[in-house]
Amino acid sequence: MEELAEGLLRTTFRVAKWVLFELFVEVLLYWIGRGTLKVFSLGRYPSSNDEAHGCCILTGFATLVVVFVALIYLLPA
Repeated sequence: MEELAEGLLRTTFRVAKWVLFELFVEVLLYWIGRGTLKVFSLGRYPSSNDEAHGCCILTGFATLVVVFVALIYLLPA
């Protein structure tokens, strides 16, 4: 019985981890990247019917890295 409960608990945590990761990537990184691309392209890219999902996520990740690195170097020690 313990093995069954342990397996169920482990599966529950894996699903929760997967959901949180997908939420982070799909929502946070996508919208940060989309906003960054809109700002730098002056609203031209990506358009509403554009298939730039991966590009938005990659740009969002790069934007977060740049912001964190800038904060590390600019904040006084």
